[in-house]
Parts: sequence; structure tokens; C-alpha cells
Amino acid sequence: MGLGAIAEALAVRCQAFGMCITGVSDGQATMDGVDKIYPRKALSEAASECDFLVVLVPYSAATHHLIDDEVFRAMGEHAILVNVARGGC
Repeated sequence: MGLGAIAEALAVRCQAFGMCITGVSDGQATMDGVDKIYPRKALSEAASECDFLVVLVPYSAATHHLIDDEVFRAMGEHAILVNVARGGC
């Protein structure tokens, strides 16, 4: 979740381990190191396919509660959430 510079760097490194990388973004259609990109409205669908869901977004009104009950329910029991999002006060 999030496809900025940090996500791009992480994606390239994860692909080196043979991982298939799926991104979620409304602003990008392609990115180096990313195999598939879903629009934000399809976050739950993307979450249902992942083993790791890495959140790399800044806090804002648009990202508040982005990872909600629907997303957690979509994730498989084996999936791991890695939250390195930047918080706000």
C-alpha cells in the first residue's frame, strides 16, 4: 500500500527473493519492481492475494482507517501486516 520511492526500493529488493509484488495506488499504473497494481478501491482484493501487506503511506484524512476490518478479513490467516506508515498527531 503506497507506491512512493520507499515502496519502489522495497519492491526491487523483494523481487530479488522471488516475491511477486502487488501494489495499490490510484496514481500509478506501472512501477519498476511491481508486477500488478490495483486501484485503492480494490485494496481488499489485493489484500486477499498477499502474504505480506506492507503499508507505506503518510497519515492523512484520506488514509485514516485505510486498513480496516474489511481488509483484515480479506487477508489470509497466514498473511502478515507490516505497518511502516508515517503517523500524524
